[in-house]
Amino acid sequence: MKVTNPVKVVAIVECIKGLVVVITGFGLLALIHQNMQVFAESVVAHLHLNPAKEIPRIFLEYSAQTDSSSLKYMAIFAFLYAAGRLIEAYGLWFERAWAEWLAIITAAIYVPFEVLSIVRGEFAAGLIALAVNAVILTIMIRALRHRGTI
Repeated sequence: MKVTNPVKVVAIVECIKGLVVVITGFGLLALIHQNMQVFAESVVAHLHLNPAKEIPRIFLEYSAQTDSSSLKYMAIFAFLYAAGRLIEAYGLWFERAWAEWLAIITAAIYVPFEVLSIVRGEFAAGLIALAVNAVILTIMIRALRHRGTI
């Protein structure tokens, strides 16, 4: 399948993001009633991470405080977030103006956080995320201009 419309490419990306978050939500549900500390320690060991380093340490500390109720709320949030992404993907695929506006808003929301991550020294990740969102913003603005909406 050859997709030449950049709005459809963004729709595919949004759909993939939504599906990944749905899978994550089911993964969170699968962890309910599990010993999160043991699970987190096995993940850190499996990935050969140093538990004394900042990110693995934070992961281990957070998992020790996570209970089944928290996992349920995280799963619900994941499913709601995924629903939003999938609805946006549907609208973008069928070139709905509301979805293009939604894509602009959701991409623009992350820009300050991406700039902040660059300032904090997380240069590569922040720059990549900023570049991706800049491309999405450009595509959506062009689509809305072509439509005559802006």
